[in-house]
Amino acid sequence: DDTPKFDNVTDITFAGSENYTIFYKEESSYSYHEEDIYFLEKDGKNLPLDTDTVSKYLKTITGLKLNDYVTYNATEEELESFGLNEPELSVSINYTYTDEDEKEVSDSFLLHISQNPEELKAAKDAEEKEKEEIPSVTKYARIGDSQIVYKITDSAYETLAAASYNDFRHKEVIWADFDIVKQIDISLEGNNHTLTPSKNDGKDAETVWSYNEEEVDIDNLKTSLYNLMADSFTDEVPDQKQEIALTIHLDNENFPQVNIELYRYDGNSCLAVVDGKSVSLLERSAVMDLVEAVQAIVLN
Repeated sequence: DDTPKFDNVTDITFAGSENYTIFYKEESSYSYHEEDIYFLEKDGKNLPLDTDTVSKYLKTITGLKLNDYVTYNATEEELESFGLNEPELSVSINYTYTDEDEKEVSDSFLLHISQNPEELKAAKDAEEKEKEEIPSVTKYARIGDSQIVYKITDSAYETLAAASYNDFRHKEVIWADFDIVKQIDISLEGNNHTLTPSKNDGKDAETVWSYNEEEVDIDNLKTSLYNLMADSFTDEVPDQKQEIALTIHLDNENFPQVNIELYRYDGNSCLAVVDGKSVSLLERSAVMDLVEAVQAIVLN
């Protein structure tokens, strides 16, 4: 097994259709969620990524079964025939580990993946001609400058190739821990509403939420908020009716609030705008669930 077990990853660099580096940092000021530890620098900002998604990607690499050898000593001509002279994707991982002497050691790991160019062309031609049978395409992997080339499964290739910023970013419109939410302002159908929390007597008492000084149950609202998940990401500008807008006030000095505007997009989708920037398309039904949860509170 030539894949290492990464103890502590410091950064991951991707070279392919997108070129960028993910870096690791705990207890940063770049996110409102303490579990966000992987970030991408883009347009001068450090953008939080989904920790679980990045961790699963790393586990896919460490779990690769590299035992289907194509060749032990690939020539330049063979590397070209495998598509590995210019790999579709190269993943470079810098990490540290503790050796037998309990010393911290820095190391790196480089993985290249690609597809057989001739087979890939034949498959694309068959698809364009709408043939019933699409020929299979062999997938390959190579570690660093090693002359050993392996075959990998289609599923392993597809998982590894899903390595764009959009693949790693949070799909939730908001993923803040609800414990740090200290107020919710809502604009719905031309009316404004405010929900505020307070604590019952007792240090560990459950938080009670109020609307117009009356206690309300916001469980459905909370669930609906977290169910706002991207089907796809977009920077399209909204041009239809606003369905609902919320300002989520947070107990976080770096991110005191998050502004969410949800617009109609078509019969099945809505467009989410977060802090003035278009972010994603999501299911219209999820937005309607949120609207209904708010109506149930404000209409009692």
